[in-house]
Amino acid sequence: MEQVKENEGSLSWPEPVRVLQPDGPLARLTGLPESRKRVAWKEIQTLNPALAALLREQPLQQAVKEFGAEIFIEAQYAPSLPLESLKGRAR
Repeated sequence: MEQVKENEGSLSWPEPVRVLQPDGPLARLTGLPESRKRVAWKEIQTLNPALAALLREQPLQQAVKEFGAEIFIEAQYAPSLPLESLKGRAR
């Protein structure tokens, strides 16, 4: 416990983290029919394995369920899905 207190304040992101391109095309993953979900999942696993791993994480799945959230990803990682816009963004 003392070690944690010793290092308090020194924790920070080592570099900026880009969450989403400002106006890049998006694809919605939530609410897909099973057939489209399977195709999109194969594309994500192939094109961005790190994203696939994140989407499998239990805390993310719990948050989506708890808040009734929708998941949008950059469309380039699931090219078979139609392009979508976030609510409140100019189309």
